[in-house]
Amino acid sequence: MADAGGLDLDQHLAQRLGPRAFRVELSAEARELLLNAGTSTRYGARELKRAIHRHVIQRIAALVVEGLAHPGGVVRVEKARGRDEVILRPRRREAA
Repeated sequence: MADAGGLDLDQHLAQRLGPRAFRVELSAEARELLLNAGTSTRYGARELKRAIHRHVIQRIAALVVEGLAHPGGVVRVEKARGRDEVILRPRRREAA
């Protein structure tokens, strides 16, 4: 389940954010937290989409509004220590 869910998670993030907007790096712990939050036998994949939207997409949007994240940048998503929530750490994409 984790492999299939991980693939869904990556695909959904890519669709929602677009290839040029942001690159999202998920720690293994954050990925597991999102997959657990988005697992529902009743709602299926819709629940995963809701969890991603609530925990990642909306928070990236808030970082953009606050001027802390910029298109073309990288947002690292990590699990908060001792809590069931994620922390977003934005940084600019380094020049190639």
